[in-house]
Amino acid sequence: MTPVDFARNLAESDSPRVRATGVAIIARGLSDDDGLRQGWPMSASLPAAARFLGLDPTAELLAEAAELAPTLSDAVLNRRRQS
Repeated sequence: MTPVDFARNLAESDSPRVRATGVAIIARGLSDDDGLRQGWPMSASLPAAARFLGLDPTAELLAEAAELAPTLSDAVLNRRRQS
C-alpha cells in the first residue's frame, strides 16, 4: 500500500482525527523539501491535500492536520532520511 492509498483509506474514516491524519500524510508529501525540490508551503498543501482526498477543507480539519503533519514519521511517507 502506498502512502497515497493509506491516506485515501484514512480519509474514509468516521473519525475526524483519522481523516486529519490522511490529510497530513498528503500535505507532508507536498510540503517536504526532499533535497531535489522545494516543497509547497504548508498553508497551501493542507487545503490541497483535503480536496485531493475529497474532503471539505474546514478550519477544524486543517488545524488538526497541521498539528499532526510534523509528527508523522518518514516511514509513513515511505522515505529514508538523507545523510
